Amino acid sequence: MHIEKNTSLKPYNTFGIDVRADYLVNIGGLGELRFVLADEQLRHLDRLILGGGSNILFTRPVEGLVLLNRMNGIEILSDQGEEVLVKAGAGEVWHDLVMWCMERELG
Repeated sequence: MHIEKNTSLKPYNTFGIDVRADYLVNIGGLGELRFVLADEQLRHLDRLILGGGSNILFTRPVEGLVLLNRMNGIEILSDQGEEVLVKAGAGEVWHDLVMWCMERELG
């Protein structure tokens, strides 16, 4: 896991606003998230969790740590015919999840 310093957030927001974050880290799983939250040098920083960047408008640099939520994965936990339980990672794109379910005829 690589923690970037003084990084542009332009590629991470749909408005393409070029602001900088003090620190930025890609979180791909629970282990990485636990590591960052427990790290002595990072745990005192303010945090911003960022997904696809479509529901945020940056107006100033982000002081603290930006956690890029890249915890992906979709799986069926149980299938009881009329009832299907699907588990999706917090970083999944909503449209992709919907399309995944439609491809499997899950309503």
